[in-house]
Amino acid sequence: MKNTKYIIISLVVVILMASFSIHAQELPNIPTLDKPISQMTIPELQAKIEEIIEVIKQLQALLAQLHTFNTNLWYGTSSQEVIYLQRVLNQDPET
Repeated sequence: MKNTKYIIISLVVVILMASFSIHAQELPNIPTLDKPISQMTIPELQAKIEEIIEVIKQLQALLAQLHTFNTNLWYGTSSQEVIYLQRVLNQDPET
């Protein structure tokens, strides 16, 4: 039971982290529970765990594509880092 909660919490954290940098249409579908875990059979739990593991793998692949800023940027800077920052900021209509 504790492992299941840990997996679900970890999945939620990864999704939240990814959603800040990845457009929502690119995120995989998150598995849902049709009934409480306590009422699920072992094969049902194993199938659900496999679904969650697959989503985690997909999210890990998406996270691997994210850019990490490695340099400080300031006014007047022109580099690939600036171009990427512009792309990220342009995804948000408020920036």
